Amino acid sequence: MKHFPLSVSLIVIGYNTKISLKSLLISINRLALPAPTVPLEVLYIDDGSKDGSLEFFNNFKLKFKKRGCGFDSNVGRVAVTNRGVVLANNTWFWFVRSNITLDKNALIEFVNSINAFTALAFMGKIVYSSGDLVFEKYLNNNKRGINCYSHNDYIHYKNLLFGNSIIHFSVFNKIKLNHKLIKYGGEELDFSFLFNQSFPMSMRACSLSVVFRNNHPGLEEHLVRLTEFGKYNVQFLNNENKALLFGVFYIFISLSFLRSFFVCCIFLMRVLYKFDLPFINYYIIRFSLLCAVLRGYMVRSK
Repeated sequence: MKHFPLSVSLIVIGYNTKISLKSLLISINRLALPAPTVPLEVLYIDDGSKDGSLEFFNNFKLKFKKRGCGFDSNVGRVAVTNRGVVLANNTWFWFVRSNITLDKNALIEFVNSINAFTALAFMGKIVYSSGDLVFEKYLNNNKRGINCYSHNDYIHYKNLLFGNSIIHFSVFNKIKLNHKLIKYGGEELDFSFLFNQSFPMSMRACSLSVVFRNNHPGLEEHLVRLTEFGKYNVQFLNNENKALLFGVFYIFISLSFLRSFFVCCIFLMRVLYKFDLPFINYYIIRFSLLCAVLRGYMVRSK
């Protein structure tokens, strides 16, 4: 790979999150910078917000070069993320959402890992908060996502998320986002699978680069989103990713009677969830999320 000087484009996507966007922008201004300084630009891509988010960004005084761009209507995460990729000018693309805030050392830690280890992508840590405290514990569980890796370990492609990752621009010259995924979910899994096929062993954890995802929806709202994912987007994933999502149930996915089974399972998991059973909450939630995706997928398949 040809060497280019290290520079960073921070790509923020948002939709009707003006209040949380303010917190993010304040945290960007508080970023500690590596020495020597790495050029940083901030791009905000707005997905047709109606709350003045784009205007707020354009008027906010950032200490870095910035540019805002918006769509007239809601077009979905893939189109918005892709617009950021097209507009970015630097060699590393740092992806975040507008509903997070950055730890002051987040950029320094990414730069340290880039300089010390060979990789084309680094996944940072996301610390979640939610009004649903049981679900919050699940989201931050050590068995989940990037939390199960040591700093700078190679990671499985399924753990690369746009919530806090930095990816070399050259990856996007070969791998494109899937524009069929217009609803919630799947765009990261689809992209990272193709990424891993073209550039194996090129993704690492950067556990010391931390962001904070504030006010994450509780379990009930998240189940609704995952049912939408199953109904609209899973059909556009390849078979390998479907098998990864569904596990052993992928073998039986054509059996129509399972649709009712998954509905019953979600009801049962909701009952158990209310008892707040610390030793099995993690597995109750994981199975609930799986059943929600499966239910949505099988509703589409009727």
